[in-house]
Amino acid sequence: MNRGELYRYDGADPTTRRLLATGLELGSQYCSIALSPDEREVYFARGSYIWAIDADTGDQRVVFNIAGGLGRGIAVYTPPKPGDLNCDNWVNNFDIDPFVLALTDEEGYAARFGWCDRSRADMNADGAINSFDIDGFVAAVVGDTGE
Repeated sequence: MNRGELYRYDGADPTTRRLLATGLELGSQYCSIALSPDEREVYFARGSYIWAIDADTGDQRVVFNIAGGLGRGIAVYTPPKPGDLNCDNWVNNFDIDPFVLALTDEEGYAARFGWCDRSRADMNADGAINSFDIDGFVAAVVGDTGE
């Protein structure tokens, strides 16, 4: 049987490659992999089981058994992140230009990022996208949680 390995790359940096889990049974069946919304677990589905793999420790546990069935896919809902204006699931420097566009040119933002929701620029959740959202956006980009 084919076995797979799962690696973690901290901060998307290829030089930080670290083996997270080994022995994932691949076989000849379909398998799927997905990241939990809080990015703490990786879900791996194959055959009748879905495993959760801790993204820090590599600890594995079965979270679901599809009795008598074959899992062929996984769907994990990831709620939108305020400040993720390019909809890549991260809030970082690549969101600065889309944020400025969402703030200053609603039609331009829709033309350039039509698949993404402009309301993610409402960082203070007051229902308006304006200069009062800038401080919250900057804090999100630099990772300041205010704690």
